[in-house]
Amino acid sequence: MYRCKGELDLQQQKWRDQRQLLLFQRIVEETSLALNGKLQEDDIAAVTSAVKAPNCQVRVLDLSVNALRAADATLLSGVLVVNTTLVELDLTSNKLGPEGARALSTAMQENNTLRRLYLDSNRLKDEGAKHIADALKSNKTLTILRCCTNQISSVGATHMAEALKENKTLRQLFLAFNTIKDKGTIAIGKALHRNDTLEVLALVRNKIGSKGALAISLALRKNRCLTKLSLTSNQIRSTGAKYIALSLTENARCFAHFFACRTNCISNFVPEAAAQD
Repeated sequence: MYRCKGELDLQQQKWRDQRQLLLFQRIVEETSLALNGKLQEDDIAAVTSAVKAPNCQVRVLDLSVNALRAADATLLSGVLVVNTTLVELDLTSNKLGPEGARALSTAMQENNTLRRLYLDSNRLKDEGAKHIADALKSNKTLTILRCCTNQISSVGATHMAEALKENKTLRQLFLAFNTIKDKGTIAIGKALHRNDTLEVLALVRNKIGSKGALAISLALRKNRCLTKLSLTSNQIRSTGAKYIALSLTENARCFAHFFACRTNCISNFVPEAAAQD
């Protein structure tokens, strides 16, 4: 039967509202929910309303690959301020940008339940890294933070390093596939002299050279908390490898992944520590 455009629009609107109502109910009732790549336009409003509901039980929420932007991050920040059940939030491969990071940072300074936050591939850049770092200075619950592939340079890495000097809860930090180079690595190395909680640090493919490796090696001689360090696909060369290897002889707790010759320009040198793997 033929229906005018107005009637069809009303039917489509009704269907969309019903779908979002089901989405709302699903989020409230489940404890772990994967909505990666499944959200449609305006669905984020239903998601945030559900997570803010007093009876919401969701603890793990995956919103990756949904083209979420800064405005959506603002809605999510309102959730993080009031929600008391969410412990893991995955926002990987969205488009939050620096402003999205700003919104999340504000919420992270008030939230006291979130433990794991994944922000890989969100175009955060140095400004966004600063916002997240600011939150880390006062946040007392986050234990895992992923900020890989975010166009973060030595500037952003330095902000993160300053946060590591003050943060007492973060256990794992992933900054792979950025461009922090030696300068950023040196800043992180200095932070590791003071930080006594970080256990895992991933700096894969960051254009780190031997100077950065030296800074990390000096930190490892003092730091006794870090247990896993990944420097794969950098440019530390044989000199940098020797620095790290020597520090590992003094620090038996830490194992460093940096031995691939082709990905670190290491030639004719196999650290003795590698033989223990």
